[in-house]
Amino acid sequence: MEATHILKEEHEVIERVIAALESAVQKLQAGQDVPPTFFLETAQFVRGFADGCHHKKEEDVLFSPPWSPTAWPWRAALSG
Repeated sequence: MEATHILKEEHEVIERVIAALESAVQKLQAGQDVPPTFFLETAQFVRGFADGCHHKKEEDVLFSPPWSPTAWPWRAALSG
């Protein structure tokens, strides 16, 4: 599986979490209860997965300098 495909799938997961957050906010605005743990667990997800794991992959794969060994992995296949 290509790195960009994995990143795209991870974006979809992050988008689902954001949609769940928006839904929870709408429930609160409508006077409905939302467990406080939902917001704590969502914050942990954002810190751990989105910031810690996913953004690191983006930086390593998409935004690393051209001389970096993680940059443009297809380059090795073309030069080998």
